[in-house]
Amino acid sequence: MNPVQIDIVSDLVCPWCYIGRRRLEEAMRQIPEVETQIRWQPFELFPQIPVSGVERHAHMTQVFGSVRRRDSIFAEVARTGQAEGMDLRFNTIRHSPNTFLLHRLLWKAGQQGYQDTLALALFKAFFTDNRDLTQLTQLATVLAPFGWSPSQLDQFLTSDEGTATVRHQQRLYQFMNITSVPTYILNNQIMLVGAQPPERFVKAITQAARIAPLPTAV
Repeated sequence: MNPVQIDIVSDLVCPWCYIGRRRLEEAMRQIPEVETQIRWQPFELFPQIPVSGVERHAHMTQVFGSVRRRDSIFAEVARTGQAEGMDLRFNTIRHSPNTFLLHRLLWKAGQQGYQDTLALALFKAFFTDNRDLTQLTQLATVLAPFGWSPSQLDQFLTSDEGTATVRHQQRLYQFMNITSVPTYILNNQIMLVGAQPPERFVKAITQAARIAPLPTAV
């Protein structure tokens, strides 16, 4: 079988992206004979959010139309996460960040070989630890295990390193008419939309492994 490259078009404030990654992990565990590589690709659900972030509850109320609908949706997603062994604490998230800077960090991590691990750390920091990822000190705590000092992080975030590349990637997936996340692209040929159950991932990965991969676009 061919190795399978899995591009995950995602945003770091999307709980279904986090749940989907957990289900994908279970699928990969079931088919150890297939070599897989995960790459995270940028998508911003709320690009209008300022760099300083916004108050989470008010913003989500605006997104969903009412407090009741917001709370109902989050309760349902939390129950789904709990069934996957995940602790999603929506009620205590105080700030929603602009995620473009986080996508730049993931791009940088991809250059250094720990992109997937960092993505999982950022998801946990936001949804479980409820860290305010607009704050340098909070972000530095997440990045410290990866060898980043606060000064290195500040220097990177205030630079434009990776900006053009991440913008290009975003435009590419917009051109591909990807409008929701998570979206999974396997060997540039098979696309899945949404946090699929493990058995669906197993089927798609196995199918992709039997097809010669196409050249990557990014």
